[in-house]
Amino acid sequence: MDIMLESIFQGGEAMDLHVINNSVSLLRHIFDNRIRTVSRIETIPGKPVFQDAPITPPLPRATPESKGVPSGLLTEYFKALADAERLDMHSVTVMRDGAVIAETDFGAYDRRIWHVSHSAAKSVTGLAVGMLVDEGKLALADRVVKLLEDRAPKLSLLKMKDITVAHLLTMTSGVLFNEAGAVTETDWVRGFLESSALGDPGEKFSYNSMNSYILSAIVRQVSGMGLMDYLRPRLWEPLGITRVYWETCPMGIEKGGWGLYLRQEDFAKIGQMVLQNGMWNGRRIVSEEWIKAATSPQAETSKNYGNYSYGYQMWVDRQRDAFLFNGMFGQNVLCYRDLGIIIATNAGIDEVFQQSEFYKITDSFFDRSLGARLPENPKDHRAMLAFLASQDAKIAKKPARRRFFKSGTGGLPEMCGRLAGRKYTISSPNRVSAGLMPLVMQAIQNIYTKGLVCLSFSMEEGRFFLNVEEEDAFFKLPVGFGMPEYTEADFNGEPHRLGITGRFAKDEDDRDVLIVRVSFLEFTSARHIRLYFSPGLGTLSARWRETPGRPFLEESLTMLTRELKTHPIISGLLGKASPDYIQYKLSAAFEPEFTASVDAGPEIRRGIV
Repeated sequence: MDIMLESIFQGGEAMDLHVINNSVSLLRHIFDNRIRTVSRIETIPGKPVFQDAPITPPLPRATPESKGVPSGLLTEYFKALADAERLDMHSVTVMRDGAVIAETDFGAYDRRIWHVSHSAAKSVTGLAVGMLVDEGKLALADRVVKLLEDRAPKLSLLKMKDITVAHLLTMTSGVLFNEAGAVTETDWVRGFLESSALGDPGEKFSYNSMNSYILSAIVRQVSGMGLMDYLRPRLWEPLGITRVYWETCPMGIEKGGWGLYLRQEDFAKIGQMVLQNGMWNGRRIVSEEWIKAATSPQAETSKNYGNYSYGYQMWVDRQRDAFLFNGMFGQNVLCYRDLGIIIATNAGIDEVFQQSEFYKITDSFFDRSLGARLPENPKDHRAMLAFLASQDAKIAKKPARRRFFKSGTGGLPEMCGRLAGRKYTISSPNRVSAGLMPLVMQAIQNIYTKGLVCLSFSMEEGRFFLNVEEEDAFFKLPVGFGMPEYTEADFNGEPHRLGITGRFAKDEDDRDVLIVRVSFLEFTSARHIRLYFSPGLGTLSARWRETPGRPFLEESLTMLTRELKTHPIISGLLGKASPDYIQYKLSAAFEPEFTASVDAGPEIRRGIV
């Protein structure tokens, strides 16, 4: 949603008023917790159920010392990531010289399944364009309106005549149709070609995911295949990537700039191939000429983008020989060419873009002082492996906190038995905008809840369940105490794997509190739930939170509001918005609180959606 606001602002007076109105109307609904948000365009579910399978072939593994990296340094690096308050790391893989030297999952996450990459997908789209150039089917100087002539309105043939493939690759097209239009319009190619431009092509860097989408449309037009099919014999199969999914637009074209799901190890393979100048196992995947150009600065960026300039759909470090595939909230393949090191991450970081603490931490540990092979250090290596295992909730069982609660049936906290069979009907008016799926995720996926109805609890075969009922959905969530429990849930026809952990505590008023985290394992978001029970368990107060959430959006929106208030069109649509007002609206939307009372009605439903 921060991207949507930024897109509206960048659109200026020249941006289509219809798109502005639709976008601002959608934002108002999202931030108004008294009404349900309704999508402006129909979303057709497409993401399939992830099918478990081993990675074949896997990347080689090696001890850190055999690759010149001290195990102790890696232990401290992972500790720094774990301790950073706003870095909600999901999984991290560290490689050197083509081998994995350290890896772990955090909490309930699992790097063996695919994970959304957000804008890191752009780098893969850029590689596909490079392949077409290598094949002689496309050139950097080719004009976009000529390539998409059959889709181009007549007026755009003149208006867009100077925009080339190179401008799309470097985010310098200046075209104003952007992500805001993508959530309110169905024909994105037409919207892009009919749009106005901000200055002349090549004049200024302006990050816009629709540039990448148009590259995807060009790949389809020139090759006769979508990105998925085009890359199958050229990238997926040569690198052994068998589990991959790319979301499509309403017209069936891969989104190009986002929507790609890959396993972390497979994404690291792509980074290693680029680090090897386009070679993989003796086979040429992309030309060395293209790789060198793609990973060299092609467009200068503002200081808002941290230490990075822009290449061809990749970020390029200004200070050292490094490049980056980056997606928001911490989806990274960070490649230090000068060290032969790759850091691949998935996360739900609650910070803005490249200014995240993640880059500061990582750069400080992986400096130019690393050398060649070191003597093996079994003690430090065992300590590193022990720490990594301690972060992975799947293998590092943490005892359920029973300071206030005795063990009950099946080893569960006694409180589980007291809650089982109870159903609480939610009475607060803001329930209509709250749901199990985090609000940031709803906006990105264009899937909006119809509102909460009730919460209930049950026990079956030694397992404790938190049941969340919405107006049109029912989610039966097994809660893991000590180790995560896992389930799969359907959101508007889209399957998502969930990992759920919980614990009981007491608050300062001696109330019983159930604290639950619902991790969306294939995505960047997590739902955090706190349920405060009255002494007789007759009522509860619920606090909903999510990560990434309010802190991330607060930073983004406060920065943009200063500009938006002075804009002649936007100011009239959004009205006055002080920082205090922004904080209030964000808290109400992303951290709702509501009350519920025990229902003496029908028995809890037993179905699993």
